[in-house]
Amino acid sequence: HIINANDFKYSEIAEQFQSMQKVVVALLAVAAVLGFLVLMLILTFRIRGRMQEAGILLAVGKSKQQIIGQFLIEAMILLWIGFLVAIIIFLPLADTLNSFLFDSITQSTIHKNYLQPDFLHFVILLILENLGVLLTVLVCSGVILSLKPKEILTKMS
Repeated sequence: HIINANDFKYSEIAEQFQSMQKVVVALLAVAAVLGFLVLMLILTFRIRGRMQEAGILLAVGKSKQQIIGQFLIEAMILLWIGFLVAIIIFLPLADTLNSFLFDSITQSTIHKNYLQPDFLHFVILLILENLGVLLTVLVCSGVILSLKPKEILTKMS
């Protein structure tokens, strides 16, 4: 007896999954870059809107590092709250989304949750987001670093 493997249908499905995975990775990269640009834009407007506050704090003796640290702490707190809310919303929905997206494609009895990331992925994502916020706050705070308190206050009046 000769046993032949008939994996033609599997090969077609696997090829479709690989091409879909490439598209998803490209979309995620574009979304990440656009999100980073939007974050920079929002933080730039937010920090420039607080220039007078920064000038006053500089005039009363606060260092530029303390002021930028305050901006950074505020942005990090918002990031962590948003990350926690996203996890709280996503984890219960991951199984439902997985069923909706993949049950029609995979007809097997094995139920694998493709959308359920592990703890390591959450940590890596949080670290990358923290680095993005840190970089964004530092870039957007460049105006504060380049001006003296008197220049900031005269620009605002």
